Amino acid sequence: MLLALLHVAVWTRPPQVYGFDLSDCWAFMRYGPALAQTTDLRLRSEWTTLNSHHKTILSDDFGVGLPTMLLCRALRVIEFSDTANVLNLKYPSRFSVKEKPKHGPAKMPDYVGRLPNGGFVVLECKGTQGRLSYLDQAMAFGTVQKQNLVAATGTMVAASLVSGTFIPQWESSDEAVVRFADPAWDDFADALRGMSPSELEQAIVQVATAKQLALTGATQAASVLSSTTLEESVDFRIDPKLLEQTKRVETLRWPRHGVDRGRDERGPSQTLRCTIDATPLAVSLDPSDSIQQAIARLTESTRSHRWIHRHAREERPTEMVTPYGVRLTVDERGSR
Repeated sequence: MLLALLHVAVWTRPPQVYGFDLSDCWAFMRYGPALAQTTDLRLRSEWTTLNSHHKTILSDDFGVGLPTMLLCRALRVIEFSDTANVLNLKYPSRFSVKEKPKHGPAKMPDYVGRLPNGGFVVLECKGTQGRLSYLDQAMAFGTVQKQNLVAATGTMVAASLVSGTFIPQWESSDEAVVRFADPAWDDFADALRGMSPSELEQAIVQVATAKQLALTGATQAASVLSSTTLEESVDFRIDPKLLEQTKRVETLRWPRHGVDRGRDERGPSQTLRCTIDATPLAVSLDPSDSIQQAIARLTESTRSHRWIHRHAREERPTEMVTPYGVRLTVDERGSR
């Protein structure tokens, strides 16, 4: 689950907006204490009494973290970039969708990413913690959203997926589950109108690079990358001074308290030391190159790199390395 929370941190991080530092680590602060100390995955008894809005947010975030982690393993997806941000790099003033609301059936799919063979994957994420039966309803709703993107041929969409994540509350008799569906494509036979496969690749990599740099505090460089259009990137360069901040360390702490299954859990506080190091990624962005040249080189190099997921063992912390070389670790040895 720590690895899933790392995926939440990477894929929900805004690549361009300033002042959202809390979004980098808040998933650990908010959801670390929410998980029950049981062998199966479920929420603590105290979580049941929270406001329904708080429960919805947890479902949405785990609905991103768990399926993206699984797809990076199973399909070797290289990255997930927000569809809206990808489209903005090609169409700064309009989106290639039937309608453009942020909520409801016409909402565009959440993420688009690359596969090692040069194909693309599109993902709409859904989550619930109410009842397992709600998951099918949520996924059917997500199918409409996924099919909303209209495009031209030749974009090589290999997988058009809807994921559904269910994490049971304390009293639920159901088990946690992550489901995937690949329904009929209908209007989604192609990916993006007017974008070639190479342009789609560059836009995905550009946004993914920005999100991973933003995690370390290099928000200005991230903002430049995420707002420079595909046409502008041919001549635009990143000031190397914007890449000086490429490593970040945060310490998160919360008390253990409450009673689960009759066991009193009051005791030592839980402490996590989170480290995010994007130095290899920053080094690969040669300031003498245009953004287009740097992203093209990064696109090629990341195709052959796999995700690395390591669970905590003895003296080794939980660790995740992205295909971009960004290393994220969560060390629980500081617990006291």
